[in-house]
Amino acid sequence: MPSGASLLSIQLQDGLPQLWAACDPGAAKVLRRIAAFGTGDDMALTADARYIGTLQVGYAVLHYFDLGERLR
Repeated sequence: MPSGASLLSIQLQDGLPQLWAACDPGAAKVLRRIAAFGTGDDMALTADARYIGTLQVGYAVLHYFDLGERLR
């Protein structure tokens, strides 16, 4: 993903989770760490994790968090 991308939303599209971001396509590429936790799961997160959104997939309820960028 381009460095500095702003994560906008996560939603289901055709039954699959999709993540939308506003970004500069010409920016250097980085790995972006995204974590998903089911309701009731142990959420051992870093202090800087940012909530993105929640999806209901069948009976599962998944909560998504941005854990930040990491250089490739």
